[in-house]
Amino acid sequence: MRFGNFVAVDHVNFRIARGEIFGFLGSNGCGKSTTMKMLTGLLPASEGEARLFGQPVDPKDIATRQRVGYMSQAFSLYSELTVRQNLELHARLFHIPDGEIPGRVAEMCERFMLTEVEDALPADLPLGIRQRLSLAVAVIHRPEMLILDEPTSGVDPVARDMFWQLMVDLARQDQVTIFISTHFMNEAERCDRISLMHAGKVLASDTPQALVEQRGSNSPEEAFIAWLKEAQPSSPVPEEPTSAVASHSGHTAPRQAFSLRRLFSYSRREALELRRDPVRSTLALLGTVILMFIMGYGISMDVEDLRFAVLDRDQTLSSQGWSQNIAGSRYFIEQAPLHSYDELDRRMRDGELAVAIEIPPNFGRDIARGTPVQIGVWVDGAMPNRAETVRGYVQAMHLAGCRRWPAGRAARSAIPRSSPSRPAIATIQM
Repeated sequence: MRFGNFVAVDHVNFRIARGEIFGFLGSNGCGKSTTMKMLTGLLPASEGEARLFGQPVDPKDIATRQRVGYMSQAFSLYSELTVRQNLELHARLFHIPDGEIPGRVAEMCERFMLTEVEDALPADLPLGIRQRLSLAVAVIHRPEMLILDEPTSGVDPVARDMFWQLMVDLARQDQVTIFISTHFMNEAERCDRISLMHAGKVLASDTPQALVEQRGSNSPEEAFIAWLKEAQPSSPVPEEPTSAVASHSGHTAPRQAFSLRRLFSYSRREALELRRDPVRSTLALLGTVILMFIMGYGISMDVEDLRFAVLDRDQTLSSQGWSQNIAGSRYFIEQAPLHSYDELDRRMRDGELAVAIEIPPNFGRDIARGTPVQIGVWVDGAMPNRAETVRGYVQAMHLAGCRRWPAGRAARSAIPRSSPSRPAIATIQM
C-alpha cells in the first residue's frame, strides 16, 4: 500500500483459518490499521490482492461485507442514541428481519452485560462498557469474521480481560474468525497465531510459543525485541551539532508571486466539490439570496411607535400645527399633553413617554418673522443607540415643519424664510 512515495504496507502475506484468533502485533504507525482497512475494502490496495472467504475484496460486494464485522479504534456509536437504539439501528443497517431484531438486541444486551445500561447514552458510559457495546454492534448481524483494530486501547486491565473472554467465547463457540491488532504483548499471547509487524513489513508469523522457540527467548516480548533489532539498520553516526548562532542564518524563504496556475487549481477544486455536493452548491447559491431577504426584511434600524407628549407654552396655530406634523409621522404616537416640568419628569421616568417636547412662548411669532426657533426635547437615553436615532428623527421633523408652516399661511407669504436652528435636545438616563 503506497501513499505517494511512502510505502505503508510492504508485501504483507498471511492466511487466517476459520475460527482462529489471529493477532497483529506491532508498534504505532507500523501499518496494522492500513492492512485492516484494505481487508475491509475501505482502502484499495496499490498492488497485490486481498481475499475474504476465498474471494477478492470488493468494496461494492455488499453480500461479502455483511459477513464481516469491523470495530475500529474510534467506536462507531451514535452519541445521540441509547445503547438499545444503537443496537437496533445497526441491526436494521445489516438487514436483519424486523421480527428478529428485538430478540437479537436482547441477546446482545445479555451476552455483553449491557442490560442495566440499555437506556443510557454512550457518552455517559465508562470506556469499558462502551467497548463492549461497540463489540456487540460489530457482531449483532452474526458475522463469520471479526476485524478488531486495537479495540482495547486506553482500557483498564480488568475491562481488557473481560473483553478478551468475550472474544474467546465468540471464536470457540460461534466459530467466528477474529483478526485483531494490538501493541500489548500479553494480548498477543492469547492469540492462536500472531504476526509481528514493523515499518510496513511482517517480520514473523506463527504461534506465540513457536516464535519464542525460534529466537531462543524466554518470552514473546524478548522474541519480538530481537526481531526488531535484527530488522532495524545500524544507526548512523550522528553529525556534529551546529551552534544555535549558525542555525539562524538570516535567510528567509522567497515570497511566491501570484500564480494563475495555482488560482486555476483552486477554482477547479472548488468547482468539483460544488458539482459533487448538491447540498453545498444549493446553499452556496441560494443561501446568500435567503440571507439577503432575511437581513433586508428581518433586521431594521428604524425606531417606531415612539410615544411623545408636548408641553405647549405658546398655544397658537403655529405650535399646534407643529405638533400635528410630528403626530402625523408613522414613527411617533401622540399622548396626552404635558402641563408642567414635574409631570414631564414623572412620565418620562415611569416609561410612559419616550420623547417629551417643549414648545417655548412666542413660537408662532418667531416663525412668522423668520426668526430662528428653538424647542426643547427630552429623549429616553436608556438605550444610547436608540436615543441617537430618535434625536435625528426630531431634528429632521423640526426643520421640515418650520419650513412648511409659513408657506401655508397666505398672510405671511412674503416673509422671507430663514433656516431655523436645531432643537435643543436633552436625554434622560432611565
